[in-house]
Amino acid sequence: MFDFNRLQNPHLPLGQGPHLCVGATRSRLKLGSAFPPPFVRPEDLALAIAAEDVVYTLS
Repeated sequence: MFDFNRLQNPHLPLGQGPHLCVGATRSRLKLGSAFPPPFVRPEDLALAIAAEDVVYTLS
């Protein structure tokens, strides 16, 4: 259970700085291969209309 009234805990997290977790880099590599970036452009992606016909609006 999460205690909202807990006092400040001076623990040493190993997520940043010189004390980086040993497995952090490996975990990031594995996640990158399991979940590719969502905005990778497919090579065959093309506009459905001519680029000159695209209407740009500010909303």
